[in-house]
Parts: sequence; structure tokens; C-alpha cells
Amino acid sequence: MQDLMPKEARELAARVAEAAFWGHITDWQFRLYFIAFAIFCGLLAAFCFLPEHGGPGGLLPSPTREWRARLGGWLGRVRWQCAHAGLLGLLALCCLSQQTNLDERRGFIADQDKRYEKAIRELAAHRDKEEVLRAEYLYLPEGNSLAYLSLGNTSLAADYLWLTSQQYVSSSFRRGHKFELLLRIYEELIEMDPHWTAAAINAGKVLSALEPDRYAVERFYIKSILKNPDNLDLPYEAGRLFVVPPLDQDLRKDYSRRAVEWFKEVLGRLRKLQERRPSESIRKEIKKLEDTTSRLALESGSGYYEAARDMLWERAKDKEYPEAMRSAAARDFLCADSLVLATRLQEAVNRHKAAEGSFPADLRPLVQEIKGSRRVQLDSEGRPLDAYGFPIRYDLATGTVASMGVQARRAIIAASVVNSLIEMYRGAHNGDPPKDLKELHAFAVEFYSSPLNRPGPAITDALGMNLNTTASPLGTPWEYDTQSGKVKLPGFCDPKALFRNAENILGGE
Repeated sequence: MQDLMPKEARELAARVAEAAFWGHITDWQFRLYFIAFAIFCGLLAAFCFLPEHGGPGGLLPSPTREWRARLGGWLGRVRWQCAHAGLLGLLALCCLSQQTNLDERRGFIADQDKRYEKAIRELAAHRDKEEVLRAEYLYLPEGNSLAYLSLGNTSLAADYLWLTSQQYVSSSFRRGHKFELLLRIYEELIEMDPHWTAAAINAGKVLSALEPDRYAVERFYIKSILKNPDNLDLPYEAGRLFVVPPLDQDLRKDYSRRAVEWFKEVLGRLRKLQERRPSESIRKEIKKLEDTTSRLALESGSGYYEAARDMLWERAKDKEYPEAMRSAAARDFLCADSLVLATRLQEAVNRHKAAEGSFPADLRPLVQEIKGSRRVQLDSEGRPLDAYGFPIRYDLATGTVASMGVQARRAIIAASVVNSLIEMYRGAHNGDPPKDLKELHAFAVEFYSSPLNRPGPAITDALGMNLNTTASPLGTPWEYDTQSGKVKLPGFCDPKALFRNAENILGGE
């Protein structure tokens, strides 16, 4: 019958039989374990009962005495070999038993975690949050109970809370309401020892790694700052929370503003400290923080453009900075100064609209309103110029004011991003460029659709969150050359011409 079976069926039957054999091997593991245990115990018993030698010869004949001497020597060697084999065997069985026990316990803990998480989910559906948190962790600090339990030694209570947080991280951290539990522990920690700022800073870093809502972590820092108003590290760490751009681009300006406000507070204290006690390290820290703050202020919106402009001007004129950093600061200054002018003109247009009921026909009469606070450059026709030397754009229909130089700068960056996406498209389509920019847009949306491949801040800044590759920051469609596979910029969007005034700033004019 076996010869009549197909070859594949015979191979499958052989594999099933082999699997069944190895599956039944485990049924013998306990029997084999106890058989081996008995054997090794028997070897130790042999060591106890075997004589060290063959015994005295007495009046036995000479051949018998010689035989007993040989037997004694052999028994002595066998006796110690039995001892060594028995001890090593029992030690190996002990290690095997402990390892098996650990493996079984690990499996039990994993199963227990699954049952525990299911129970917590069911509890959260019918109980309040406080009860759920208590079920997650046996002891949650409440009120001043630790102060009483530690007999007033609150520093000791703070140490206990820190160790409790470490224990939670190392044991039950993989499940449950991690942020809420640790936040409760850390808040009680700063209540017990308000001036332990190193622990508060590390606690904030742990919380920020857990919670995407940075405002919640900021509130924790604020509680610690209120208890340590003279500390510089806490507000600095609070500001650092908002340096990394958020995934939600609607929050980006608010993140930048919050970072600027915290850093301005730190800068004010550092400058006062430098005046009282000059130090090279403090001076370097001030310059470093000013560099970060100026860039963030430029991203923060109209209320922060002036602060960015002033800091960037100081950086551009400071000969202690490297030439490359001064040049970058001068270029950013042109952007900040142009945004300040456009913002003030926009405010003047809005005031005119509120007073007269219509938008002004021309910007030239409004220039007089802002001359007192800024020296406005005018062209031959009396129109205001931005810091780049371009006329300010004004849309009479909508009353919108914009800096032509800022738009040109954004267009240069956006064109670079679009052309990079075109190269990516060509790499995925055998070198063929997209037939139009709508096709490129569809490709970009699909390419960045994966949660693991989200577009970076540089791309979203240039194209927006919808990755619009069809319209330029100039308010017009891109000029796309299908032959070369490139987008073209207007003649005034030339980087060398755009930043010519930056060279004047560096040269001292």
C-alpha cells in the first residue's frame, strides 16, 4: 500500500510521524528527570559505601594480598569518580529545574498581563478614573500622608517616591495609564521636596517622552517653577518642550511662541546675571540661546517679528560670530524686517477699513503712520519697499498686504522642494517626469501616506500639510517645463539678487 502512495503523500506522512515522535518526547521528560536523579544519587551512595582500598591483607597468601591491593586501588579511583559524577549531575539537574521554572513563570506573567489588561479595560468602562489608577498601582500618594509616615522627613519621602517611580517604570510600565500614574507620583515628589530640581527636570523629560500633549507636561514644569522661581534650568526645559515642531501644523505657531516666551524669560535672567557677575560661559550661553530664540520668533507670527528682527540684527553685526552664521542672520533679518513692515501696513489698512468702511486705494498715505517707528524706504513713485528692496504688494480687492521679497524667498525654497519631488517621481517611473503638477501632487500624497513616512517640517512649510505642488507662494501656478521636468521661477526670484542687501548689512552699511 505504501508503494502505491504518491511521493508527496509519503513525504508528508513521514513528516507527520516525525513530528508526532518529537511531540511525545516531552511526555517522558519528568520520567527521564527522575531516572537521572536516581542515577546520580546512586553514584553519591556508591561514594559513601565503597571502601577506599581493598582492606588489610593479614595472613592471606601472597597472591590474594596482591589481588586485594589492586582491587583497593581501583575502588579508590572509582569511588572519587562516582562522587564527582554524582555532584556534577545533581548540579546540572538543579540548574535545569530552575531554568524550567523561570520559563514557566515568564509564560504565566505574560498570560497574567493579558488578563490584567482585560480587567482594567472592563473596570474603566464602569468605574471612575481614580479607581482605575488605584487598580493599576497599589499605592498612589495622596495628600500629605507621606509627610506623616516619614515623621516629617519629607526629603526621605521624596526619595521613596523617586524609587517608586523607578520601580513602576521597570515593572508595570508596559501597561496602563503610564502618564497619569507617573504624573501623580512626580507631583507628590515636588510637594515633598520642592527644591529637588534635578528630579523635577528628569521627571519632565520622562513625561514628555510618554505624552504627546506637551501642554500637559508644561503644566508640570510650571508647578515646579512656582516653587523655584530663581531656577534657570526649569524654564529652559519648559521652553525646549516646544522647540521640536508638532505633527499638527496648526499648533506650530503656538509652539514657537511658547518656546520664545520661556527662552526670553531665561535670557532676561542670564543678562542680569552677566551684569552682576560677568562670565565667559554665561556670555556664550546667551548667544546660543539668542540664536535659537530668533529663529523661533520668526516662526511665531506677527507679534514676535520685531523681537526676531532685533536679535537677528545684533547677530548679523556681531563680529564674534562666524561669517557663515552672520550671513545667515543677515538674510533672516531681511525676512523679519520685511514682515514687520508688512504687518504694520496691514494694521494701518485694517484701521482705515474700520474708520472709512472701505480699503484705502493706495498704501502711500499710510506710510506716514509708521514713519515714526521705522525708517521706510520708498521707490521713485513713493511706494514703500521691503528690506529686500522690492515694492510691498497690496491687493485692493481684499486689502491684503504682503512683502514681495518674503514671497520670493518662500518661492525659492518651495521650488527646490517641488523639483526634489519631481526627481523622486522620475526615480519611481523609469526616469519619466510627471505630465503635470497634479500628477506630482497625487504621487507626493501617496508617497507620504504611510504613518512611518510622514513629510518633514521643511516639506510641509514649503507646500503645506496638503502637499500642494500646483500653486507657488507667489499666489500663481508654477511654470512647469515638461521637457526638463523642472519648475521655473520668475526673474526676480534670483537668490543672488534677493539677498544683495544682506551683504550691505555685513559690510556695515
